[in-house]
Amino acid sequence: MTYSYGPNTPGLTTRAEIRQEALRRAGGFVEDLTSDPDGTSAISDAMRYRFNGDDAAGRGMVLYEPTSTAANQVRVANTWDDSAGDATIDSVSPEWSTGDTVEYYRRDDPGPFQFNEALNRVLSESNRITESVIPTYEGTREYGLLNAPWIETAEDVLSVMLRDSPNILGNSGFEFWGRGSDSQLQSWELSNSAGTVTRIDGPYQRFAARLTRAGTDTILTQTVPIPIIQLYGEQISLFARVQTSVSSQVRLRVRDSTDSTFTGIHDGGGDWDELTATHTVNADAVGPLLIDALVLLSDGAADFENVVAVVGSEVPDWLKKYGDQHAETRWLGSPTRLVQMRGTNPVVTLPEFPGKNRQIVVQSLQPYFELTADSGTGGVTDMPFEMAVAGVITKLAEQVSVGHPNSARWNALGSYWSREYNRWKRRNATPRQNPTPRQQVVRSL
Repeated sequence: MTYSYGPNTPGLTTRAEIRQEALRRAGGFVEDLTSDPDGTSAISDAMRYRFNGDDAAGRGMVLYEPTSTAANQVRVANTWDDSAGDATIDSVSPEWSTGDTVEYYRRDDPGPFQFNEALNRVLSESNRITESVIPTYEGTREYGLLNAPWIETAEDVLSVMLRDSPNILGNSGFEFWGRGSDSQLQSWELSNSAGTVTRIDGPYQRFAARLTRAGTDTILTQTVPIPIIQLYGEQISLFARVQTSVSSQVRLRVRDSTDSTFTGIHDGGGDWDELTATHTVNADAVGPLLIDALVLLSDGAADFENVVAVVGSEVPDWLKKYGDQHAETRWLGSPTRLVQMRGTNPVVTLPEFPGKNRQIVVQSLQPYFELTADSGTGGVTDMPFEMAVAGVITKLAEQVSVGHPNSARWNALGSYWSREYNRWKRRNATPRQNPTPRQQVVRSL
């Protein structure tokens, strides 16, 4: 399966985007080739007179074309014609082409692989705040966080809250991406190796998810963490806002191990429509309740916003309009008192029985995962872009020793960007509340 992110994806950036912006700010260049290279020449009009006519200043630059095969990605400018933006390089086969994006690293500066290593150091030493949601049900005060492997001790938990939302789904607003080791959408599973899910700006809320079909049907699924026996005979009402321009392919589904209920099919008119369904859980069901977003029959994309489900015959209007964040939220007390580890699984024990139609909201520190690719799976992060860029320059500046040919420039870069990096680190480690239509109320239970 592929998790795909566009260059302007809200809150998500690729390794290539971070590396290239850090390179620009560190005095390098990122430009497209404007003449079809002959295998030994790389010409970019945008590189003309970057060194004020000094050919010698450009000689020795490292040129990096990240989409080429490994043997053809890196070349050194053996000669440089500043008036033409032309680097003479060792032969490249297959040749680079007009329109290829090339990264230009100044002579004696760290190269692309050092930039990637610096980014991974920034990621490995940093944590983000993430949120896990558990729907409550009758008869228990203990709730396990079975899909939070990054929580190793109670000290990793920042807060435990009780939210008066009947929504039985987590991450309905598609805000949280990454489970501590990869870039998967938290709480959801994507089927189909050719399908993609991408975070985009939402029309009414902060984010939406774009689901794309390629070749075979693509399904985005969430397993409801309520024992199925608690739901026997209950109605489950599902709501989502959906937009697509392809007809007869997009809908949602509620299913147990015995029966399924579908929403209507989006008409493909390109507008944001509301799709709903009400499903009665079969008393013979043995597996968990599942919610699916579906792109079927023909290739194309569909956008989903605020996918919510409740136990009952109707989704409240406020939940349809605003999502969970409109609900009143109560702080429950010290996480070290409420969270215990059962083996490798954290368990939340509430001070009293919460009943049903509420959510336990657990905010925790989650490590950023290191990146292994320039984009796609293993190549995207939701670390704030400015924090990542500042961190890369800071780490590289720490490596440049006294006496290095470019030490004066890198010392100046490190002095400035380390302040920016530390400012972002403090900001990023502070628990926050998401933007809400009205101020959340936080009080003791």
